[in-house]
Amino acid sequence: MRSDMYKVIVERPRHGSWRSNATVGACRREERPRDPDAMEALTASAPMKPRDDGRKYLNENLSPLRRFLLGNVGRRWEDVYSDLRAHLSPRNAVQMHVCEHLEELVSLHVRIDGRKVYPMTTRWNGDRPLRDDGRTFYVDPLTRRLCRPTWRGEPVQPPKPDVPASRKLVGGRLAVAIHGAWFVVDSEPLGATDVSRWDVVFRAVAGASNGGQRRALYGSDRVYGARKRQLSKAECRRAGIA
Repeated sequence: MRSDMYKVIVERPRHGSWRSNATVGACRREERPRDPDAMEALTASAPMKPRDDGRKYLNENLSPLRRFLLGNVGRRWEDVYSDLRAHLSPRNAVQMHVCEHLEELVSLHVRIDGRKVYPMTTRWNGDRPLRDDGRTFYVDPLTRRLCRPTWRGEPVQPPKPDVPASRKLVGGRLAVAIHGAWFVVDSEPLGATDVSRWDVVFRAVAGASNGGQRRALYGSDRVYGARKRQLSKAECRRAGIA
């Protein structure tokens, strides 16, 4: 996360600040009464700023925070929150203002009914799916991972069918190409079915949706990628994958 996130969110230029002094002066002259009697009625304490001009107001830019959350979808919420708080001081009210926006964007307590996600809140007009709640992210109650709901009219994206390139290394370990870099991946059996396992290659919970991909990569859909480490250039050359 960028260290100046709180500055980007709180200190965005306000609308109207681009106006020149000449424009502001013209607006003030326009409001002056032309009737001499009305001019005498003005008091010396009258504000110089035009009434209800509405030209400047606080305009917070939450796009950087949304992009940060979107880039961390699939990670454990505790890790995402720790990365965010690492750059925020609890003694700084401006920096902690970011956490207030975080509560507006992320629903921490939800219930899942089929393909719909509902926030655990009491509403006078009944429950509404999270996609209609104005919040863009939620924390899965089972996996505790940051997720993004499906918006109205947005098609459900099927799992990507492509499988990354792989090579067998000396000792039987597996090397996988991820975004142009090679990683050595250690796979482990899934074990108990009631425990969710996060696959580090496919960045998703190992399940039926990616069973075919895991079978093609690991040789079995009963295993998942538990750990990965990027190979150095020297290691790639020795393995013949430079």
